Amino acid sequence: MPTGRAVTIAAVLASIALLPVIIILALGLYGSAVTGDFPLVDESGPLLRVEPESGPPGSELTIRGSRWEEGTLLRLEMVVQVARPEITFGGDVETVEQPLPGVYVGEVVISRAGTFSIETQLPTTVPLLPGTQIEFLGSAAYRGGEPAGDGRTTFLVEPAPGQLEVEVLADASGDPLPETLVEVRGRQGQLVAVGHTGTDGIARFEGLASDVAYHVTARAAGHETLRAQSIQAGVETPGEVTFVLPAAAQGSIFVGGVPGRGDAASPTLAVIDRPSLAPIRDAEIKAAGAAWALAADPIRGRLYVADELATEIRVFNVQTGRIAAPIPLAFSLRVEVRDEDGKPPPSAVVHLLWSVRGREVLVQARETDASGAVVFDDLIAGSSYVVNAMTASAESLGRTAEAAGPITVHQSPNPVTIEPHQTAQATVTLDSDFAQMFYGDPQMLEGNDRAPATSLVVADMAVDPVSGLLYVTGSDLDRGHLFVIDPDERRIVHDWQVRAGVGDVVPRGDGESVYVANRAFSTVALVDVATGKTRQSASVPSWPEAITADAAGNVFVASLRDGSVTRLEADTLEVSATRDLEEGVHRLAMLPDGSALLVANVWTDTITALDPTDLGIAFLLPVAANPHALAVDPDRGRLIVGTSDRGTVSIYETNTFDLAQRVTLDIRIRDIATVPVPA
Repeated sequence: MPTGRAVTIAAVLASIALLPVIIILALGLYGSAVTGDFPLVDESGPLLRVEPESGPPGSELTIRGSRWEEGTLLRLEMVVQVARPEITFGGDVETVEQPLPGVYVGEVVISRAGTFSIETQLPTTVPLLPGTQIEFLGSAAYRGGEPAGDGRTTFLVEPAPGQLEVEVLADASGDPLPETLVEVRGRQGQLVAVGHTGTDGIARFEGLASDVAYHVTARAAGHETLRAQSIQAGVETPGEVTFVLPAAAQGSIFVGGVPGRGDAASPTLAVIDRPSLAPIRDAEIKAAGAAWALAADPIRGRLYVADELATEIRVFNVQTGRIAAPIPLAFSLRVEVRDEDGKPPPSAVVHLLWSVRGREVLVQARETDASGAVVFDDLIAGSSYVVNAMTASAESLGRTAEAAGPITVHQSPNPVTIEPHQTAQATVTLDSDFAQMFYGDPQMLEGNDRAPATSLVVADMAVDPVSGLLYVTGSDLDRGHLFVIDPDERRIVHDWQVRAGVGDVVPRGDGESVYVANRAFSTVALVDVATGKTRQSASVPSWPEAITADAAGNVFVASLRDGSVTRLEADTLEVSATRDLEEGVHRLAMLPDGSALLVANVWTDTITALDPTDLGIAFLLPVAANPHALAVDPDRGRLIVGTSDRGTVSIYETNTFDLAQRVTLDIRIRDIATVPVPA
């Protein structure tokens, strides 16, 4: 063994972020001077080389240097380009390459001959793709710290010799289970390899280190997940693992979002199998479109889906796996134009105007057909409009109609007939500028690239566990809405007018009332769903972004701008406890046993667990960037966190808060819902 300090490095995975991090196990602080390691060469400048120049993970290496300034202190670092497998949309597997920061290997004092030698070993616990180049960087400095030269060399990674075969069978029949997701993890839980079983129920892995004990997990939709620990990959013959998976109660975790800006084809809704936590391909649910808000009805096995700009509520039947007929929120307004003789005038243009805070805003304009009629579609129920018309043709110049309205849009047809008459002064020519002005797309809400001015911008949805009624909150330009919907009849029972700025809605649990937050006015109200009357109301800190309730009906409010959490008494809505946290608290969820209130913060990337009685802090859980959606599976006892970091979904076991699964969906996540299949 050559003289000099031996340095051994290994890699472990950070337990929270699951990102590979190199950790030095043994370091020589200052090596002794080395002479005669190899003859000097004629080239000028510091030289660095590695022996051998290639090999599999775990290879023992010798880093040699020549032509360095004698007596200087050399620091050696290693830069590794790791290849990290990721489970993505529909259970696909992608490889993401990620460079690690420079990792300290060791330090030596350069010999009088200008040479040195350091021994080390490549890590076996970091995913290294064959063909990956590892770079070693050496930097020397004089005693005073002045630079004394730099050098670098590379090592080419070759495939490791280890092989592994994983067989997965169904417990009931003993038949192979194809398309089972198999995960191979290192000692620290880092994902090393992922694959699917074939028609024979076997997943095969190559290029694994043979001296590492792996953890292997098998996930098949509709089955319980099983794990095997301390599995060795064989060299001559593959290491073998056999799983016999028992069947499990059916159900799904739905992750919804909206298209990426400028990318209408990006995915918006993903499905994760509830018992196994394996992403599944579901063409039917993928066709359900954008999912700004989700609401689950576990009793009836339904999922309700609404876009941000909602003209309908889409319904997904979890039992059949099919999309049912939608529930309409928007309806049509048919306008007929007649002259004094009761005949349709030629080339009439009908204007649809919205009276907003005393001003009439042009929403749409359309030209009538030969019968003198025009239809405006997708107008939100409960919205009121003013309608007028004008004609511009050779037969009748400058004829306009008196405004008709306000006309309120309801579920039944909304016919309107208006009669144009002669005006004294106006003369209108229907030229190209006129056509461009009135025949374009509907005006868009300011600052929003998806919502026309006639739209309902949805805030939240919830299902009443007692009555099965669906509650939808949202606002248009003029008012807020609290829709009470009968899903079985596919009709709006009530459209209660509330202040614009309405936010989260939470059923109280009595089948008669709901808690409704208003962000703009910083209030929480208890509203009677049969009458629309407010029973109680309370002011809360600025911008109540999220509310939830416990089994007793007590309300918890997370205020985004204030950074506080408030507890309100069930009947009086009086404040009984407060807790000041960091600004950015955004989502709330209650553990199934009611032992902790979980608070997600989108700015600190954390989840804080609070005692529901006094809001005392129990613990803090760091999560991926921007935890925008939060849900708890009450039956399985799992916490599901959706973040904007590449649309990552992390699932934790709530008894230990160990990470059970992580999936990268590349979705602009907005909401998460769990729906079991009813027995």
